[in-house]
Amino acid sequence: MRTPPSAADWPSYLAEYHQEHPGITEDVLCRATDPAGRAPYDWLLEPLPASGGVVLDIGCGSAPVARHLGGPVRYLGVDRSEAELRRAVAAGSVAVAVGDACALPVGDRRADAVVASMMLMVVPDADAALAEVGRVLRPGGTFAATVPTRPEGDDPSAEVFAEVLAVLGQRQVRYPGRLDPATLAGRLAAAGLELCEDVRGRFTREVGPDQCRLVVDSFYAIGATDAQVAQALSLVRARAASGPLSLTYPLRRLVAVRRSH
Repeated sequence: MRTPPSAADWPSYLAEYHQEHPGITEDVLCRATDPAGRAPYDWLLEPLPASGGVVLDIGCGSAPVARHLGGPVRYLGVDRSEAELRRAVAAGSVAVAVGDACALPVGDRRADAVVASMMLMVVPDADAALAEVGRVLRPGGTFAATVPTRPEGDDPSAEVFAEVLAVLGQRQVRYPGRLDPATLAGRLAAAGLELCEDVRGRFTREVGPDQCRLVVDSFYAIGATDAQVAQALSLVRARAASGPLSLTYPLRRLVAVRRSH
């Protein structure tokens, strides 16, 4: 049996993964909507104040958040992947910088809001990243993050995802930056942040035969072999052979406010 990867294995894997697949998270989620018609990025940004200010997007990837922001805001996206940032710049005029979530290239109390879309779960030291959020946020500033979560209820997508994860050898793999609800408030408090919200959302998109590869590649399949990836692709293609496959991505939104002291 293969030994599950440790937190130390993830940085090099993620660097290679995003070099090969820049923009893949945006490509998967940009066509997904919840029952109210919202995209995941709109849902992420809802808790931010309407007054604007400086919005820092950590682990920004291809910067889809920037294209969903409204109002008079100053945006800065930070990511470790230069390939992701090149795609962000090519997609529009946005300010981006190479940087690590655990050592942000931003001064103390410079941001009015900090957002993190689908990235905290793969940060090996999530507490260090939260501490950086607390450092750069102004008192009263808002932090909002989304991370994937487990399907709830009778969701047909859960069966598809479980099959793909099994084929890719990921059933026993756990993200390094786990955010246990039982300890989350205390971990945020240690960073000077007060938890306001921990809620769930469901976002569904249709997948045609030409998008099956995108679905398979979007899984963080650390340690998977080429043969396993090919088998997973065959599985998803078989599922989509008789018509578009409807996949629901369950997400979790965390919102916190920087304490004033």
